[in-house]
Amino acid sequence: MRVFNIMMSRDLGGIQQAYLDYSEALKMHNHEVINISSMSAKINQLLQSNHSLPNIGHWCIFSKILLRILIVFYKPKVIICHGNRAINFAKAFKQRNSIIIGVSHNYSYKYLKKCDYVISLTNELKEHLLKHEIEEKKLLSLPNMIRIKHSYNPINYSSPIVIGALGRFVSKKGFVYLIEAFSMLKKAGHNIVLLIGGDGEDRAILEKKVKELALEKLVVFHGWVTDKDEFFKQIDIFCLPSINEPFGIILLEAMEHSKPIVATFSGGPAELITEGKNGLLADIESSQSLYNKLEKLIIDPRMAHKLSSMAYSQLKEKYDIKIVSKKLSNILKEIVK
Repeated sequence: MRVFNIMMSRDLGGIQQAYLDYSEALKMHNHEVINISSMSAKINQLLQSNHSLPNIGHWCIFSKILLRILIVFYKPKVIICHGNRAINFAKAFKQRNSIIIGVSHNYSYKYLKKCDYVISLTNELKEHLLKHEIEEKKLLSLPNMIRIKHSYNPINYSSPIVIGALGRFVSKKGFVYLIEAFSMLKKAGHNIVLLIGGDGEDRAILEKKVKELALEKLVVFHGWVTDKDEFFKQIDIFCLPSINEPFGIILLEAMEHSKPIVATFSGGPAELITEGKNGLLADIESSQSLYNKLEKLIIDPRMAHKLSSMAYSQLKEKYDIKIVSKKLSNILKEIVK
């Protein structure tokens, strides 16, 4: 089956990783995949797209016309869209025989209503879409996926213990609460450092918070992470302090690298993590709650090993690309049929 896989975002993040994963997953089941991205997308360095669009703005008529030409030429059975702009471009001159599927990577629903089908990553997202009048018959359930390359590696804390976090520096990622929790852990006498990977518009705010708490020598801003294997090698505990997190694909990567996890009750993580079984969950917007959960892992390596081991096992059972790709392929065959 010929499938268009479209993503217009220029930055790096969870949606971009999903775009890569969908391309690989579809090829695993012998679908002909044509990847389409923005000319200036950073993801092009990791996956050479078959075609790129100018993507000057959401109105970009050049992108819409070029995509129309590509659709007429290739005649894809299915067009999978990652993000609102991808849907907007695909819907501009829709071919009658092409099925458009939008992937609900976040809580935005306006453009998803224009799709023939919508892939919901979690039950929470599905409920959200139903509440906003997206018909249940259009909803398809499929989680994000990961190619598991590493065997489970039992934890062996370094000294100092390195707490790691990774994501875009925007308020909804909750990094300010993690920095405050880290300060509380230092005051409690724990031998720790904090490594934060990523970048974004809130970098100055986070740097100011670090300076206010006199943590300049203990908090390291790594910058954009291009080698995640190397990043995870440097840390002992992974923390996702998000206020709003529809899925949290980075949690799958932390599980794959055998890292014990503290996340928040922020949507997706609350479905990926079962408290006390494969990780720990903290309240959103609460540095005190993050402190409590992180301290448990710091003082109890046995617990950390138990949680990370169970998380790795569940990762293989539910989110391995071999398993999810088969489900994706079956979904496409069924809706086309």
